[in-house]
Amino acid sequence: MKIAELAEQCVQQIDLVGNDAKICLVLPGKGSKSGKKRLCPGGPVGEINGEAMGAVTPSVIVFFGAMDVLAFLAARGLVAVSASVEAV
Repeated sequence: MKIAELAEQCVQQIDLVGNDAKICLVLPGKGSKSGKKRLCPGGPVGEINGEAMGAVTPSVIVFFGAMDVLAFLAARGLVAVSASVEAV
């Protein structure tokens, strides 16, 4: 998955669910005792949901906060993020 595709998935989920939206990714590796896995070194931490069956290499299914992933990408300058404010 490309960075732009990952960002778009985050935005779509946030639009559908709100700020608590999650995205599901299959990442290489094995589960951990903590039940958590980082997207990448220094990246957001997600919750391991299980092992991906049928994968050639060991892989796990991990849920990340869509807002956390989008914020991480923006902080690294990998995507541009704009915000707007509305009166309530």
